Amino acid sequence: MQGFVPSGKPNELPPAWPLEVCHVPSGDLNATVIELLNLLLPNSEIIMDFVSSGGFSAGFDTSIIVFDEKPDLSLSGETLRNLSAFGYSWYLAVQDVS
Repeated sequence: MQGFVPSGKPNELPPAWPLEVCHVPSGDLNATVIELLNLLLPNSEIIMDFVSSGGFSAGFDTSIIVFDEKPDLSLSGETLRNLSAFGYSWYLAVQDVS
């Protein structure tokens, strides 16, 4: 989408492609990340080629909202290896509303 902001400069929104795995509730971050990676890993080369050839950037953003019990936020070595295979950053935000 392109338009203009009050300064007269073009307003170009960056393209985004979110892929979400949501659980209500889930107390196991590792299991949820594995579920996401199971969707992505079979096409990892295609994804990485697309990102690099188009001059795009990519990363993993993980948001957790804690309502009651604190979730297990640990990741196994295998999960970390699979995440790192993409070479992208991983961001974790935890909001505790308990």
